[in-house]
Amino acid sequence: MDKCLFKILDFTTVDLLKYIIRILKNNKGNDILVVDLFNRSGFFDYIVFVSFNSKQTNYHISNKIYRDLKNMGISNVVVEGNRNCNWILLSCNNIVIHFFYFKHRSDYKLEDIWTDSVSLPHFKLDS
Repeated sequence: MDKCLFKILDFTTVDLLKYIIRILKNNKGNDILVVDLFNRSGFFDYIVFVSFNSKQTNYHISNKIYRDLKNMGISNVVVEGNRNCNWILLSCNNIVIHFFYFKHRSDYKLEDIWTDSVSLPHFKLDS
């Protein structure tokens, strides 16, 4: 697993998004979808959807990102989710991440809400 060994003092939302995507990919996140809501929403710029093959991984990766963001000095990180880890929501700055246990992602169908928005292939965010 990646270790957060640095503090980001000056970063953009896109820098933060790239960091999050890298963590998700490095930890075998499945079906990563990034929805671009920049200038379309007054609440956030990007929504990320990801699935994991186990509830434990779902919990651990969301918790890792939470801790990393806090260690970077980001104070407005919020985590919500059901206790059985089927769906966990993490929000920070202008990004919202939905972590799903893969068997339940289709139950929520949250991606369908944003079908009129632009989906960004996560490989274009790599650097």
